[in-house]
Amino acid sequence: MKLDANEGVTRAMKSILNKLTVEKFDALYQKLLVCGIETRTHIETLMREVFEKATTQHHFITMYVNLCARLHRWLTDESMIKDAQSQCNFKRILLNQCQSSFEQYLEPPEGLDGLEGDELYVAQVKYKTKMLGNIKLVGELIRAGMLAPKIAIAVSAELVRDDPIVLEERLETLAVFLETVGPVLDDRSWAHFAELNTVFEQMERIVARGAVAPRICFLLRDVLDRRLSRWQVQKVRDLTTEKPTTIGQVHEKARQDQTPASRVSRTWTQDSGASSVARTRTGSDWSGSRRKAFAGGRPVSLGSLGEFDGAG
Repeated sequence: MKLDANEGVTRAMKSILNKLTVEKFDALYQKLLVCGIETRTHIETLMREVFEKATTQHHFITMYVNLCARLHRWLTDESMIKDAQSQCNFKRILLNQCQSSFEQYLEPPEGLDGLEGDELYVAQVKYKTKMLGNIKLVGELIRAGMLAPKIAIAVSAELVRDDPIVLEERLETLAVFLETVGPVLDDRSWAHFAELNTVFEQMERIVARGAVAPRICFLLRDVLDRRLSRWQVQKVRDLTTEKPTTIGQVHEKARQDQTPASRVSRTWTQDSGASSVARTRTGSDWSGSRRKAFAGGRPVSLGSLGEFDGAG
């Protein structure tokens, strides 16, 4: 069956992204530029694929940020988009994808009601991996200047908001996000410092109340302690010199960390405070009232992020 032009370009883009690694980056990037990208729709499709991959390939997140930065320069310099009606504003497309992905991964995951035991556990881990990977990507895009810094205020405010049902998944996501953007945005000279400071104050109150699991309190307290030390506890990364993880480094880290399965199993058991037997019987944090509580949360929406299209 003959493919239409758009479908052919989409397949080509997906094929290239599937093969993309640090070692092959330059060669595959050049192939991406000549695979037929000509319309805004092509760019939107490409960004959806990039976000989807980055959510599960955390070790390649800086590589995908680099890809976005280089695509932005290419589109700006070459005016490659033929669709004159919507001359491609790459950062606007990136912003729209940021909003879409953020809202998607903070919605209650679908399809858990019929799962039990190990199947439920695997679905939980998959969801959590994507949620944290997505917020890491958004944070790194902000650090790289691909998204306006003030987007961090809207994201943080949504994650820390006072909800009748405290969603611990959101607070863990907040901790990961602030670990990423805090070292570069937590500056009194920044125009939106007061708003960011309010987020940290809300975190302080959450920790003081002790209304969430000890593990979540520890994550939030760790971020607050790093802030007190001016983010010096962990060396601040420089995105201009930091290189994404290579395949060899990934394999070496896997050997050092033992098997991924044993690490995940051990971590999840510690997180839930239950034995593996209890997890199988109850479905860990997502069973019974916990799953109902999550499903009962207010739908997440950042509204329109159009106001964040500029600098700041």
